[in-house]
Amino acid sequence: VHGNEPSHHVIYFYPQVGRPERAAERIREVFDTQYHVGPEGLCGNDDCGQMSAWYVFSAMGFYPFDPCGGEYVIGAPQVPRATLRLADGKTFTVTAKGLSKENKYVKSVTLNGRPVTDWKIRHADIVKGGELVFEMAAVLSPTNARVVQDAPGYNAWPMIQAFGTNLVCVYSRDSRLPADGHYIDPGSRDSYARVSADGGRTWSAERVVAADPVVGEVNEGIGLDSTGAVLAWVRCWGAPERRRHELYRSADGLSFVKVAVPRLDPMPMQITDPVSVPSLGLVSPWFAGAYAGDGNSWGILVSRDDGRTWEQRTVEKGLPVKDWVTEPSLVSLGGGRLLVVGRCEQGLGPQFLVTSADGGRTWKKARTNIADVHESTPSLVCDAQTGLVANYYYQRGARLLKRRVARAADVFDNPAGWPEPEVLAEGFEPRNYDAGNVNVTRLTGKADVCAWYTGTPSNAAVVVTSASIPLRAHPSEIRLDAH
Repeated sequence: VHGNEPSHHVIYFYPQVGRPERAAERIREVFDTQYHVGPEGLCGNDDCGQMSAWYVFSAMGFYPFDPCGGEYVIGAPQVPRATLRLADGKTFTVTAKGLSKENKYVKSVTLNGRPVTDWKIRHADIVKGGELVFEMAAVLSPTNARVVQDAPGYNAWPMIQAFGTNLVCVYSRDSRLPADGHYIDPGSRDSYARVSADGGRTWSAERVVAADPVVGEVNEGIGLDSTGAVLAWVRCWGAPERRRHELYRSADGLSFVKVAVPRLDPMPMQITDPVSVPSLGLVSPWFAGAYAGDGNSWGILVSRDDGRTWEQRTVEKGLPVKDWVTEPSLVSLGGGRLLVVGRCEQGLGPQFLVTSADGGRTWKKARTNIADVHESTPSLVCDAQTGLVANYYYQRGARLLKRRVARAADVFDNPAGWPEPEVLAEGFEPRNYDAGNVNVTRLTGKADVCAWYTGTPSNAAVVVTSASIPLRAHPSEIRLDAH
């Protein structure tokens, strides 16, 4: 709609309804697609210079949404610096720090050193002279979330675990600012960890977990051994002969020691969170195959010695993609009952629910009623006292972190019995796959803490969202703990 004067203000509705990032995206799109050098460089008739005026105002980062109101709505600057020369020798300077092709979002704005929080400046402020400073970023902070790591690069696939009163978050980063960080490139993606002692509000300095230069490392599962030490699975991906899964142990969440590199056949695509199951030991689900092919399988790994050795068990094999349980999350309900929720690839259906009533010897699989997902990983936490199981997941495309809470007894034999979801937080990724894969842990007596990521194909941030521990299954009765 930009090609005609009456619609020039439309983009500037976004900041006034709390969505300034949408304005930044649309302004950049208009600059890139509708203004060019040459005879056809304007996208409409420049009546009285209106097309050009929009360009100049928007390039500086603000626009007279109401020409008679004496105010300008903040947008997103498209030039690094602009100076207006005013009467009496005064100047008004606009500076866009860090502006680049990637850094199109406004992280913060100050006018003469004072924060601008209402996305408006007055004409009177401009004519007095001064400086308007924008801090630009490629990645914004999502709603209701705190940043664990937003260093330049593709920070993604976080796993989080409570140990004692602390949290440890492990994640990977491709530091090259890749064109598509969703793919694992050997040598440029490594695994890192940070610890929080205050429920995820602040985090320690980053420590390396794994950094083999001939593979790319991605965190895939996390849990505790029988002593309370942290166990973290790392997928090492590269040439076929170098592919492997490594298990690391840490007593403090910062210093990690490799304890196992199991020989597995079939070679899993991923191994997920290890869970303590009475009579079995540690159990980690796995899945193997090809995202676009048949012959896929999934199952569990079992360890009776705190992760040093593992027995691989297959639950299903020879599956087409539509029937393949991927990225499964497992909880133990006691009495030999195991409950697994897994995702379905390629958007081919709702989440799966798989149960075992005999300690994993036999299994039953069915579809759930959870269809508001798009190839995003579920993560479960179960409360033995209340009998509630919470299913956390990210709805890719809608940019929403959600959870559904049910009584485990209600869904064990009724996979379509999950209540309606709650929305916990919102991401901002332009592309579906640059977000999601939530992983949850429970800080006993405090909160459920979710780690997830959101960003662009080159830059993404790992963040955490806290939610109060559910006491009831009905979503309207569950209070969120916003941080």
